[in-house]
Amino acid sequence: MFSNYHNILVLDAPKKPTSDKLLNFQGTVFSLKSFSEFPSTVLDFSKDKQKAVYDKVSSKVLKEAHHKYQGKSLSERLVFDENHTLWHFSKFRVYHSMIDSELLKTKIRLVPAENQKSLLVISDSSVSNSELNSNEISFQRASVNSSSKKSGAGDLILLGVQFLKNALFNWTKLSILSKAKYVFLYDRSMVQLLSIDGESKGYFNPVLSFLESSKTDESAIILDFQLPKQISSSSLETQFKAKNAVWSEAILLKGMLAISPIRKTISCSGKLLNQLEQWKIEGGDAFIFSEIKSNWNYFRFHLFRFYCYQAVFSKSNKVAISRDENNPFARAFWQAGETKGLLSVGNQHGAIVDHSAAYLSNSKDHKFSSYPQLQFVWGEKWKAAIIEKFELPAERMRTVGQLRTDVLKKIKDRHTDHKQFILYASQPIPNKSLLRQVDEIAFEAIKNSPNEQFVLKPHPKQIGKNLFHKFQELPNCSVEENADLYDLLAKSKATITAFSTVGAETVFFNNPLLTIDPLQQDIAGYSAEGIAQECFNSEELQFQIARLESHSLEMVENFSGFISKNFFKVDGNVARRTWEEIDNQLDLLK
Repeated sequence: MFSNYHNILVLDAPKKPTSDKLLNFQGTVFSLKSFSEFPSTVLDFSKDKQKAVYDKVSSKVLKEAHHKYQGKSLSERLVFDENHTLWHFSKFRVYHSMIDSELLKTKIRLVPAENQKSLLVISDSSVSNSELNSNEISFQRASVNSSSKKSGAGDLILLGVQFLKNALFNWTKLSILSKAKYVFLYDRSMVQLLSIDGESKGYFNPVLSFLESSKTDESAIILDFQLPKQISSSSLETQFKAKNAVWSEAILLKGMLAISPIRKTISCSGKLLNQLEQWKIEGGDAFIFSEIKSNWNYFRFHLFRFYCYQAVFSKSNKVAISRDENNPFARAFWQAGETKGLLSVGNQHGAIVDHSAAYLSNSKDHKFSSYPQLQFVWGEKWKAAIIEKFELPAERMRTVGQLRTDVLKKIKDRHTDHKQFILYASQPIPNKSLLRQVDEIAFEAIKNSPNEQFVLKPHPKQIGKNLFHKFQELPNCSVEENADLYDLLAKSKATITAFSTVGAETVFFNNPLLTIDPLQQDIAGYSAEGIAQECFNSEELQFQIARLESHSLEMVENFSGFISKNFFKVDGNVARRTWEEIDNQLDLLK
């Protein structure tokens, strides 16, 4: 099959190369960053080979972070404010960039030798001919033109105006923070799904439910600021007026006006950068050095946020809670709280896999406050995974269940009618080629199942982007952006997804689950746990759709065990248990 290609141009990312790279080129263009660009039969890039790459990178990242050069490791050299290290911000970028680079090199090595002479690799990763150990592969560092919109001076001015407007609009609300006992950090991307009265509009909001349980008057929500990749896709215009919420633009502006956070950021950044340079001179890994250095402004922003948050915490504040323990931005929030004596709390946001960058750590990391002092998890499965694979101290973990499940009884009581449709829950898979493949499999199966009705529920990150025109044109499929996910699950007779946590939530409603898995990886483990039927192509998905009724009986019997292991208890009392654990911990700290 590969011999049909006489000339092969391989791009490391879905970007357009400059014209000189394509001058007089005649042949086939592929992107090696996408698993599915080359058929597995050609490259033999098996699941075991992929796992070996992830294992190699995980081991290397952990080793290099703590390997001592002249008595001092990288993580120790990047320490700021005595007990926190910039390494826990930077390892996200380092880890994912190194994964991309290693996958690229591995795939290139798998190209049959007889075809390597005509293989031209254009890449923006830190890869070289010497690293590939081949004289037959022509490697050129990419000069690429991104297809995405670039922000010009006008966009930056607009962003500045929006920032100032939102900061001033929230300025008077800063007093809320100084009085609150419990302070939450909440991801801005979720705000656009809420109406101004704080009621759920398209996605059940666990934080607001959390507050409503008993602590509303004692709590404040910080709506976190994140620079938009494109001005046009910014959610800065979203109007969210909950009385106990303040946008963090006001906090950042206060830090700018106070001068001290800026001065501390500049001073600390300079010292850490010098330490990084010295680490490289003494033998530090060139790839890691290059990745941290090239993203230094991004990490400097983390430091600035840290000092700004630190400046607004008061004696009234007792607890700093982040909705998403995965987010590196959240670390600046709860680490700043710790320096002021607050109890730091994290809530499990999604499934935890073997190679999760958020948890990538060992016992040497924990002296640098790498994780919240109190970490809530959904079930014993996740607790064991964090403790065993990432060496997080067991005494920090609490198994309480998933917050979102507290709304289940209300929703089930509202929907006692007949199941109406099959739900397809889409997923914003980072691998664009795999994303297209998954959506195409779903589209073909839905199109060829005219006797069934389907509802497509976009992931929150896909809402408002008009990505599903083809599905909307099908007579048996509707796209519901603003419907509550749990409402849809309650009305549906089955769920189709890739490896989203929606799949796990499907079992709460005793619905059968079909997973689209063209790579045959069972990433979320749903098939291994007996709650899902994997479908590797559209024909197989269509076949399983046709026999859903009989297949549901085979899976339902596994649901109760799955819930017990993964979600502890689905009893409507997760918020209560969580608050009790927080208050108990506060009593111990007195």
